[in-house]
Amino acid sequence: MQVFLGIEKIFHLFPLLAERSKDIAGNLSGGQQQTLALGRSLVCEPTILLLDEPSLGLSPTGVSATFEQISQINRQLETTILIVEQKVRAVLTLCDRVYGLKLGKCVFCQTPDELRTYDDRLKNYSYS
Repeated sequence: MQVFLGIEKIFHLFPLLAERSKDIAGNLSGGQQQTLALGRSLVCEPTILLLDEPSLGLSPTGVSATFEQISQINRQLETTILIVEQKVRAVLTLCDRVYGLKLGKCVFCQTPDELRTYDDRLKNYSYS
């Protein structure tokens, strides 16, 4: 039997959604729409959450807010999160492991601290 996360818990995680709950989703800003997408993804309490470019199209403030929300999901709901992101430096604080792909093949797997010591890899695999 599927158990669903209550809307109250989603509103607790994302107070902005509670404030804007009567608004049409298309009228929300890009960052607010990203928050809504995260909230919707949690309704069925996934054990793993796959995020593809969660920072795409967001302002620097929106990127920071989105990554903080992702961190909250990981900590509070104990959800495993797999993020595909070109802005590698921006997600290093969220990660336990970083995988670098080239032409569909894994070319490295390191902790964020290990990766930081290889600045050339960050230059080659990051767009931020």
